[in-house]
Amino acid sequence: MCLVKVLGVGSPHGADQLAWKVVEQLRQQTTLRPYLGNVLDCVILNRPGPSLIDYLQSAPTVVIIDAALDGGPTGRVRQYSATELLESQIQFSSHQFGVQQSLALAQALSDLPEGLRVIAISVSDEDQAMTEPDCEQWAVRLAPLIAARLDSIVSAVS
Repeated sequence: MCLVKVLGVGSPHGADQLAWKVVEQLRQQTTLRPYLGNVLDCVILNRPGPSLIDYLQSAPTVVIIDAALDGGPTGRVRQYSATELLESQIQFSSHQFGVQQSLALAQALSDLPEGLRVIAISVSDEDQAMTEPDCEQWAVRLAPLIAARLDSIVSAVS
């Protein structure tokens, strides 16, 4: 069992594929390669809805990455605890039953892990329909920043 599970939540449409592209880039990051497979696992999820709860129990520390419709400029990266995200008023996800709803359900079922972190990548209203090549360009730019955050998370738990 890996100590840290990274879940890239998205879909194959527009900016919603941004988390997927970031996870693909994270797998290539030199700083994370030594951890992959034994301490760190990176998974891509296609609109998991309530089944996200099952993935929350798959490692002691879980990091969810998702595109956020939070009013910020495209490419802004913010990190939230589960509590912060659940208490916020932002529209975090474009999924019908998104990350916030899944976390609220997990909380109601007492299945919300303490070590859960959510990394939100802001997408502006204008960029919601971005193309796959645009998502890939953003992922290349954002992966080193997110890899540094993951490196500190992995170092703290291993």
